[in-house]
Amino acid sequence: IERFWAKVQKTSGCWLWMGSNDGRYGHFRLSGKTVSAHRYAYELMHGAIARGLQVDHLCRHTLCVKPTHLEIVTARVNILRGNGWAAQHASVLQCPRGHDYSLLNTYFYRGMRMCRECKTSYYRRTHPLIKRRSRLDKMLS
Repeated sequence: IERFWAKVQKTSGCWLWMGSNDGRYGHFRLSGKTVSAHRYAYELMHGAIARGLQVDHLCRHTLCVKPTHLEIVTARVNILRGNGWAAQHASVLQCPRGHDYSLLNTYFYRGMRMCRECKTSYYRRTHPLIKRRSRLDKMLS
């Protein structure tokens, strides 16, 4: 434990890991195994981390090991809190044409969120001879 804390630079904000890192997260060797510095710091203060959960850096600084800046969350929550592609697209509430992604107007195709209104409009333009009502029209009538 002393060896671990000797590699931490404590400031008024984050406590930065000064030991080895992989460019994103700090790590060190403990009993022949590589251990993530932030996970170890959390476990020292709060106890074991349940299987399947991740440690989220509330300060968004991945080399921070300050226990009050760390929180246990699911992978989904951790991803959506970030600033990656998934988080950016999950926060979009309308399709590119401005239709709301509501429960009735949204469907998923190959893991992507799609707009029923746009699909219906496209289908009507490309198949003018077929008079079909969309699922959304049927649900609303």
